[in-house]
Amino acid sequence: MVGVEILKKSEPHYVPGYAGYCPQHQFMCGENYGSLTHKLLLDPTINHAEKLVLVDNAKDYEVVKPTKEDIDIVNSRSDRTDAVYAHPMVSSYDGFVPNMADVRDKPFEIQAIQGVAAFERQRVKRKASMDRLKTIIDLQSGKKHPETLEERLLLRSKFKLPLIDVRPEYAGLQRTIPVDEKFEKPKDYNTSPYFMDNLNSQKYFINGYTGYRPYRNTHFGKTHKNMTSDGLRDFTSNYLYKKRTEWAPVRVRTETSENSYIPVKNHEIYKKDTALMPTYTGHVPGAKYKIGKTYGYSSKNAHHYIEEQLFSHKLKCEKSEQPVK
Repeated sequence: MVGVEILKKSEPHYVPGYAGYCPQHQFMCGENYGSLTHKLLLDPTINHAEKLVLVDNAKDYEVVKPTKEDIDIVNSRSDRTDAVYAHPMVSSYDGFVPNMADVRDKPFEIQAIQGVAAFERQRVKRKASMDRLKTIIDLQSGKKHPETLEERLLLRSKFKLPLIDVRPEYAGLQRTIPVDEKFEKPKDYNTSPYFMDNLNSQKYFINGYTGYRPYRNTHFGKTHKNMTSDGLRDFTSNYLYKKRTEWAPVRVRTETSENSYIPVKNHEIYKKDTALMPTYTGHVPGAKYKIGKTYGYSSKNAHHYIEEQLFSHKLKCEKSEQPVK
């Protein structure tokens, strides 16, 4: 019977699929990956690093785990509240973990446990300071009598609590003095560069933006910031011009009153002087017969094709109604 030792590869060797560098591997052939890398790593004629990249599993017993003190602190949270964080922490947890950014170069479980334990220590420290302050106020105001030596020492303080107003008439003086401060409008970080004012210095796309950049070909040769800034300003100016001219509602002057206007709702899809948007997915009359032209040229004056079809249909109807001689 074949032993298991024959099937195992000798240490050290690279695991098949390892994409790192192996010295002289590209010049060797004829053996499998495990046996070949085993020979290359032990060959004295090949230059190697002083320390192997791989870990010796037979000698390495170092295991990093969170301390028992941190685990006990984290588990003690469940005694007073419905704790979300408990030991062991799941490595695929995507929620917020306190003090997670303060711990580096450790597994997720250790980072999470240490972060939650540090947060719990800070909470206990703040609670102790607040309890101490309340105890001092109760002792100095006479609501509580000192019972221990520590409480007796709290009475010996330079200032007595609560503090007494020396001149109560001047307590609200500073609140009535007006302060001349220039109002600064808070920054809106959610505004799109398309809708920013042309005078705004932040009207540009940051480096690495892979979306659509208007008028990119017009400003070819400039830096990315200047190219996107000038293109966005041209886009905004063109948009505002069309909004005032082509897209403005049409008003008709009536005969009854010269100053009264009746707004005309223009719901036409196929206009004479304007082409359709390239993203329009509706039907365009006659577009399939205009081969070799752009979508804008084919969709412009599309209703002219409808008029031609109606005219030809009308002629056919008139011819069919004529009497036969």
